[in-house]
Amino acid sequence: MEDVNQKKNKLMTGTKLVFGTILYYIVSYILVYTFKVSRIILYGGDVLNALCWICALFYNKRNTKVKKIYLIMFFFIFTGVLSGIVNHENKSLLIWGIKNNARFFTFFYSCATFLKKNDYLIVMKCIKIIFWISVPLCTIERFFVHYSQGTIIGDMIGRNFLELFRLQYAFKCNPYNIFITYYSEVFFKKRENDYIFRNNNCIFLYGCIS
Repeated sequence: MEDVNQKKNKLMTGTKLVFGTILYYIVSYILVYTFKVSRIILYGGDVLNALCWICALFYNKRNTKVKKIYLIMFFFIFTGVLSGIVNHENKSLLIWGIKNNARFFTFFYSCATFLKKNDYLIVMKCIKIIFWISVPLCTIERFFVHYSQGTIIGDMIGRNFLELFRLQYAFKCNPYNIFITYYSEVFFKKRENDYIFRNNNCIFLYGCIS
């Protein structure tokens, strides 16, 4: 009975750590890109991510079965590394790319270990809120912000930013992708009606265009 309670406590601790990591990433991005705080705090997210992963490994230390999805993700990372080597990629950039890819894999593993269905639903509710906040932000930038010809403004994947709305990257790219993927899955599993699915897709395309 004690072992069961210990496992529940470890699961609860891991769940809180995963949610704390998500919250830290959101807050740190807003502080860096909106309030000009030093980018060094972004690496705190990587530290928390690594801590989550280590806890997940200890939690699963008796489970030797490897899920297929983990092998697929490992193969994806391995293919990227091999491609970089074959194409004589700069070594520092190659290491940087491995780090960026690996952190998504490790966090995915942590989420798959600690989060349950209700936890994912909580995350999706938060993403849904961010999704709807992003719509007016995209509209403001699209129709009321003008850049001189030839200006290249953006960060990471080239999204445009408004000085007062630099958190648009956090509000626009990843939440849009997750939101539309989630509702596509729900629709094709016949748990969502056609009108809501079409409506969300139209808003998604509007956000991408703007």
